[in-house]
Amino acid sequence: MSRLGRPKKDKKQLSLADAFGIPQCSNQPMHHANEFDDLPLEGHESDSAERLEEETTSKKTKRTFNSKWKTRFPWAYVIKDLNGVQRIKCSWCVKFKRETTFAKYGSTTLQVSGLSVHAKSEAHKFAMQLLDGERKRSTLPITKHVELMVDAEKERIISVIENMYFVAIHDLPLEVYKSICDLNRYKNTPHMPLTDEYSAYTNTSSGKEFLQAAKEVYWKKLKDEISNSPFYSISVDESTDRTMVQHLIIYITYLTNEGRG
Repeated sequence: MSRLGRPKKDKKQLSLADAFGIPQCSNQPMHHANEFDDLPLEGHESDSAERLEEETTSKKTKRTFNSKWKTRFPWAYVIKDLNGVQRIKCSWCVKFKRETTFAKYGSTTLQVSGLSVHAKSEAHKFAMQLLDGERKRSTLPITKHVELMVDAEKERIISVIENMYFVAIHDLPLEVYKSICDLNRYKNTPHMPLTDEYSAYTNTSSGKEFLQAAKEVYWKKLKDEISNSPFYSISVDESTDRTMVQHLIIYITYLTNEGRG
């Protein structure tokens, strides 16, 4: 016999989360929406391939000789070695057999900067000077050639003697003479020797010879002026040079221009 009264309800067992009102998390992985998810992927791989091809092509770019450079550097011309690599040579340095890369093997620096450096080199300047002299000699008689050679040599010697004179009047060490010659060559001073060969007279031994020759000329001029002066006076004194060696100094006061002062 069943009991009378209210019908029984099935009691469901509550979990701790339900009992405390904690929302349950789904076991399925969450998916965050991305604004790019709906974009089509078609063509993405082809774009990457094109960019990779462009980068590879740019890395393999080889420099070549620009024919417009001939306007600024008329001596430059191109050859190819056994491997097909372009090299630039200098026709002037090749003609006069200068000891440069542009004359022997050719330079692989296919840039204007490389040509500019070669154009400023001492070997190239010397070849250019030889070429100018050859062009002048080809249009002049032999007697004029000899005169030009003598004049050019004379101008070179005068230039280096002036350097030695500067050293002497400023009481500088003789070793400075070569440095002053190098400075004038660097500044492209006219008639300066372009190299330090023995015949350039830019070494210390040549400086001593110039100093001795200048002393003899100056001493002769001084004696002539004293002889032509109606009056003169002499003073004697003692002095010590930089090496602590004592010297006797003679001062002579006289009138120039035959006594007119």
